[in-house]
Parts: sequence; structure tokens; C-alpha cells
Amino acid sequence: RENETAPTCTQPGGWDEVVVCTVCGEELSRKHTEVPAPGHIPGKPTREKETAPTCTQPGGWDEVTVCTICGEELSREHTEVPALGHTPGKPTREKETAPTCTQPGGWDEVTVCTACGTELSRTHTELPAPGHTPGKPTREKETAPTCTQPGGWDEVTVCAVCGEELSREHTELPALGHDWDGGLVTIAPTATKPGVKTFTCTRCGKTRKETVPATGLVNPFVDVKEKDYFYDAVLWAFYHDPQITKGTDATHFGPGLTCMRQDIVTFLWRAYGCPEPTTTNNPFTDVAPSKYYYKAVLWAVENGITAGTSKTKFSPKQGCTRAEVVTFLWRANHKPEPTTTNNPFTDVAPSKYYYKAVLWAVENGITAGTSKTKFSPNDTCTRAQIVTFLYRALAGK
Repeated sequence: RENETAPTCTQPGGWDEVVVCTVCGEELSRKHTEVPAPGHIPGKPTREKETAPTCTQPGGWDEVTVCTICGEELSREHTEVPALGHTPGKPTREKETAPTCTQPGGWDEVTVCTACGTELSRTHTELPAPGHTPGKPTREKETAPTCTQPGGWDEVTVCAVCGEELSREHTELPALGHDWDGGLVTIAPTATKPGVKTFTCTRCGKTRKETVPATGLVNPFVDVKEKDYFYDAVLWAFYHDPQITKGTDATHFGPGLTCMRQDIVTFLWRAYGCPEPTTTNNPFTDVAPSKYYYKAVLWAVENGITAGTSKTKFSPKQGCTRAEVVTFLWRANHKPEPTTTNNPFTDVAPSKYYYKAVLWAVENGITAGTSKTKFSPNDTCTRAQIVTFLYRALAGK
């Protein structure tokens, strides 16, 4: 046999039967025998390209049959599984916002597929803005009026929820205007020269001045000469309204006589216009209500000008010392701080109650001490010295 081939499923096989000479090898005959193709033998069908259906996409598979001999695909049949469709879940809220006073709120109600998560629907629900809720009006920028400037306040209403200012209304209080006191003669007029009366506003302290005409006054005292340092002070005290002091008699002032504590508080009280004391509580057993200095003492005590020589004694007839008089004047002027701590006096220690009063009196020209280095705080004062101190402190001299 020659050219022998096996048949396949689709191709015949066979062979050639050849006879040759055994002597010379010549081919004597050739006969072909053919074996027919047996055809395919289908195997058991199998699935290929199998996919599960989704909510929106169909699935399926190919059913394939192949020859069990040669493996050739004999048939392919596709089976389709339709898309499942979405499965809506329970609606949920998204983008939920509370409304404010001026902006609406609301939420989106969203439904999604429980299988694939695809959003199936979205519905928006809006909550309208409720508007502002006015709170109780309050006052802001409240200022008291002064003598020259108006005061007032802003009445402000804000929203009780968001705090936004809803309204602001200004109420103005007019300026009060000055409340002038009765005035104080700060430059005493003389017989030929006019003086000055200074009025002080009781609220703001502003001052205004008026001219006081020259008095044309006559000096009634034979013991007060025009050349004396206390001349103008005596006439000022004598003609002051109310009168600060008379003389010791109709023609004598007694300038060299000792001035007592009862006199200095009375002189000071009269210089300030004889103000009524606000209390009748008298702690002093040596100050009777019948005495001319009774109200002056009560006024001086309640204004912190003096506290007496003890808790129950005022010692009205005790001579007034230089330390006492400058202290009384300083306290009556509301204890102004001296502008300097330069103390020229060796007999005035910083620990003394009259220390600041002495510095203030010196820098304001009320007294210059008894020498360049001595103040002599315990020396008693004469009537001439007392009215001079008062004149310099209150009349600007």
C-alpha cells in the first residue's frame, strides 16, 4: 500500500495498492481504494458567553455543539434572558436644609434601585422662609445729655432667631444748658476799679464772668491803712454779700487779733454764701445751736472741711493755726492735687495732714510761708492774715 491516509470527519481517506516486478522493480499496477468520510459526531451541547441579566441590560448564553472527534463547532444557539427592571427602594431624604428667616429650606425625596443603586426619582419639597421674629427693643449708644451736647439713645429691634437688625430708631435728649450757681467774686472791686464775678456751672464746671462795678466804698476802719497788705482783703470781706466779717467795732477791724476756729469756719461759710447744712446732727458739746457759728460748723463738718479737735469737741475759741487755715481752704476747694512736689519748708513733712494743702496754697499764691524755709504750721493766725488767705483763695488775689 502507498499514499495511505485515514479518513477525517469531512475528508475521505484510502490507499493505493501497487504491484511491482520483483526482478526489476517496475510498477506493474496501481489500484486506489477510498475510505469515505464518516461525518461529524456531535457532542453534548455546552453553554458559552453566559451573562446574568441586570436591571437595564438583558443577559443570556450561547448553546454550542462541537464534534467529539475533530472538535469543529457544529451549532451555536443564543438564548436571551430579558433585563430584570429596577426594584425601587424606600424613599430617603437628601439635601435637607432648615429654613432661615429669609431663605427657604426643604429636602429632596430620592428613590433608588435596591439592586443597582440607580436613582429612579427625585422630588423636592420646599419649606418657605418663616420671616423674622422681632425681639424686645433694646437701647444702644445711650449717652446722657450735657450742658452743651444733646444725648439720647438708639432703640434697636433685632430678630430673636437670627439676630439681624430689623429697625433702629434714635431718640434725642436736648442739651441741658448750663446751670449757673450764684457766682463768686473772684476779683474784688475796689473803690475805683471794677471787679469780676465768676459763675460756675454746677453740672460741667464751665465758668462765665461778669464785671462787678467799682464799689466806691469807703474804708470804715482806722486801723486798716491803704498801704497795708490786707487792705483790699478787709474791704472785700466787709462789703462781701453776704458780709464775711465786720470789725471789732464800728471803726476798728482788729487786724492783729488772733482769729479763732469759730471765726475761720464762719468766714469761710459766709464766703460760700451761707449754705444751709443738710443735717442737724451736731457731734460737738461745745457748739450750741444758739451760737452764730453753729450752722457754719455743721456745714464745715458735713463737707469734710474740719472734723473738730476731737469726736465731741470743736474748740471754737482756740486760735486757728496756719496749718488749719490752709487745710480748711484746700478742703473747701475739693482737695485739688498740687501740681508739684517741690516742698521748700523744712517744718512741713509729707506725713502731715496739711502737707498737700500747704503745697497747693503756696503754688496758688495764698501764702508764701513765714520765711523761705519755714511755714510755721503751728503759729496762730491774725484776723488780717485769715481774711487775706480767704481773699487770695476765693477772690483770685
